[in-house]
Amino acid sequence: MTLSRHNFHTVCVHDNLIIGVHRMAFLSRRCGGIQVNRSLVKQIRRLRADESGSATVEALIWIPVFVYFLVFILDTSFIFFGKAQALRYIQDGNRALTVGALPDVDAVELYIKTAMSEYAPSAIVNTEIVDGMIVSTSMEIPASELMVIGTVPVFETTKIRITASHFLEQ
Repeated sequence: MTLSRHNFHTVCVHDNLIIGVHRMAFLSRRCGGIQVNRSLVKQIRRLRADESGSATVEALIWIPVFVYFLVFILDTSFIFFGKAQALRYIQDGNRALTVGALPDVDAVELYIKTAMSEYAPSAIVNTEIVDGMIVSTSMEIPASELMVIGTVPVFETTKIRITASHFLEQ
């Protein structure tokens, strides 16, 4: 039986992987090849040229980066939200003291610490009356207490300082 050069190709197989297709009419000794039909060779070449699965590899590389970026945005957003809440509580406490709703600076500090206990339980609050006419309150909060997930190590040691001042209305 004679093999025609046009009807068969030799496919080199190594460890069950196709590593090459040769146009030969006999078995190739150098790669342990087997003879296959021409239509199978065309299918193999078409599959090797097909790049439809290449986006999957790129997605596997970029999805973790994208997720980390979203979590970073989430943590940063919660830090800014906590800072805005702290400023609101400081302004409310200062305003309550200036209109006489709270009796002294200790009551203002207690009001602010109680209001912030949900967001930052270890917040340090300092309220003072400057020159007998300005109420000034400052608060220091560890940024790590405001984060939800804690993905950014830089924020672990960062302290956020918020200050607000109001004139006394006497």
